[in-house]
Amino acid sequence: MTDSDLQDDQDDDDLLWDILRKIDEEGEEADAHLLRELEAIQPGMSVDPDPEPVESPKGFPQASDNTDPDDHDIIVHEVKLTRYDKAIRKRRDLEAKRAALPADHDPCKVAALDMQIKIARAAVERAESDVSRMQEGIDEWRAGVGRERRNENRRKVRTKPNADLSSMTPDQKAQHERDRRSDANWIKRRREAGMPEAQIQAELAVRIHTREAKRAEQARVDAEQAAMQELPHYGIA
Repeated sequence: MTDSDLQDDQDDDDLLWDILRKIDEEGEEADAHLLRELEAIQPGMSVDPDPEPVESPKGFPQASDNTDPDDHDIIVHEVKLTRYDKAIRKRRDLEAKRAALPADHDPCKVAALDMQIKIARAAVERAESDVSRMQEGIDEWRAGVGRERRNENRRKVRTKPNADLSSMTPDQKAQHERDRRSDANWIKRRREAGMPEAQIQAELAVRIHTREAKRAEQARVDAEQAAMQELPHYGIA
């Protein structure tokens, strides 16, 4: 680098310091003028003195926005508290209750709160451990993608989940319970007779299918009979 280059760099530095001094002296009114001078020193560096605010895309509200939970255009993610969050919240609530006690507080109440605070602090320490974080991950898996698999592994007798009875009428629920008891007794008799489990399940499927088919046929006959009885000339010879 030559002496001429060093002198040019020194001149640029002096000019920049002059600009900075102008900022202190003239304030905000000189901003536009100073920006033009900076552009002249370093071409290509463009700074907008009054930039327009950038709007956040839908679904990503800013922290200062008062989001409406009923607005379908805004996605508000549910905050899920971890074991540590719950333990911290409980400990802070207990400590706040302890601090808010009046001067003439009951010693028994103080002792009870102190014991609860001690237990809460121990819970916070446990929540900070690696074991607790591992348990947190297991619970999340059980409640999410691993729910069906876990339920299948927990079943000892049934291979399918319980039937959904929410849409049944009281009479249908009563019939379902009678069928369940009848099937249970039928299975018990087959097992006592020494029948293999695979054969029991196969015959049970046939038994249920035959029973449902008979009921469907009977329901069809009853519906036709009811329709005939509504005819104006029904029963007239």
